[in-house]
Amino acid sequence: MWVDERDRIGGKRYRKKRNPWSYVIGTVLLIVLLSYAVQIFFQIKVESLNLSKTQPAPSLAPAARDELLKDHAESQYNYIEPSISPPKPTERQTVFNDSNYQPKGAINTIAPPPARYYEQGQAQTDARVREINRSFNGAPKHTPQSVVTKSAQWQWTSVVSGTGGRGKTIRGIFSYQVRNGRINTTSVCSNEDYGSLRYRDCRKGAKAYFVSRCNAGDKEACTARNMMP
Repeated sequence: MWVDERDRIGGKRYRKKRNPWSYVIGTVLLIVLLSYAVQIFFQIKVESLNLSKTQPAPSLAPAARDELLKDHAESQYNYIEPSISPPKPTERQTVFNDSNYQPKGAINTIAPPPARYYEQGQAQTDARVREINRSFNGAPKHTPQSVVTKSAQWQWTSVVSGTGGRGKTIRGIFSYQVRNGRINTTSVCSNEDYGSLRYRDCRKGAKAYFVSRCNAGDKEACTARNMMP
């Protein structure tokens, strides 16, 4: 083997030293190639996943689809059927007694107006009717007058039990009230005990008194001639 003299120094073989930049450049190229390969691998993986997601689901065969629709319709019918079933008719009660009587609630739940409402309405109606009657009859309007209390004598003969049918005459004084020329018949004999025998005899005698005075031409007495004794 031919050896140049320049390759020997001091009787030894001379070797050239390699450049350290070659190692650096090689390492960088290797890293670049590996990163590029990794990017390509992940890109292929992502594309394959997207492709699998976008693929349409396999269509059912006509027979399987019809069977599925039939099962769905039957399930819907079975669910709705109980809600549309007709209600059971209630038995009509034909026998009523103390053991099976069940009172029903009040139909009219609105409270009626107070009694004062009817009293005021009736009073206004009566006053209006009297006003119309006076206007048709041509009678003059009367101004309100105060109530006057009067009194008179009464007598009445009643049969006493145990006397053989003989009568007994009872006498007394009765009071009554007059307003606007009319006698208030409810006030007649108000000075006696209400409901007693003497009270009833007093009202009978007072009625006889008013009838007698009316026949004599007393117009005021004529307003009480038909009073209830």
